[in-house]
Amino acid sequence: GDYVRIHVGRKRHLVAGRMYAIERLLDPRRFLRIHRSILVRLDGIRELSREPDGSGAVILQDGVRLRVARGRWEALEQGLEIAKL
Repeated sequence: GDYVRIHVGRKRHLVAGRMYAIERLLDPRRFLRIHRSILVRLDGIRELSREPDGSGAVILQDGVRLRVARGRWEALEQGLEIAKL
């Protein structure tokens, strides 16, 4: 259905809505869609893991690994640079 699961630390919240609507509510300097079903807070990323075929993942500060869509790497790298400023 039209629900979004939001993870905040160890807590999870289920919110009625669509991903694009939630994405529009968030600060694009702090949050980025890295996959069609995943938004991530940029300062929560600990490392990037990219495979030769273009796929890969981000590893969050708490060790959680999230898949990155091949077409989102450039936006992710740009977002991380902006987040450092």
